[in-house]
Amino acid sequence: MQSNNAILKAYGLPDLQVTDIALLRLAVLAQKTDTKKLARRLLFDESTSDDHERSILTKSRQQCGRQFISKMEGMVTDLTLARENQTNFEEYLNSNPHANPRMDLTITVLTTGFWPSYKSFDLNLPAEMVRE
Repeated sequence: MQSNNAILKAYGLPDLQVTDIALLRLAVLAQKTDTKKLARRLLFDESTSDDHERSILTKSRQQCGRQFISKMEGMVTDLTLARENQTNFEEYLNSNPHANPRMDLTITVLTTGFWPSYKSFDLNLPAEMVRE
């Protein structure tokens, strides 16, 4: 069985002490936890503002590096674009009465690679949304 340092050398990485590897694992675990918490805040609209989240991400980027927070930045960008798309859609409906779906409709499109994975489930549409 290869030691951690032998594996690191095989990939061209510098030698690390066991404590360094443990710290790296802790950092990855913290990133996953932070990503899930951010996802919840964003999806349930519990965040104070996008600017506040971006400020926190900027500070995290300075401390941890871009690779650790790139997915989180993508999540904030996804929600910003989703809000813009929703506003554009509502403006379109207001200017085109014949296109009105006669119901409140909000759709949020998310980039798969940015967001934590969740169990999938079947979607049951209301009768008003199903075409026969």
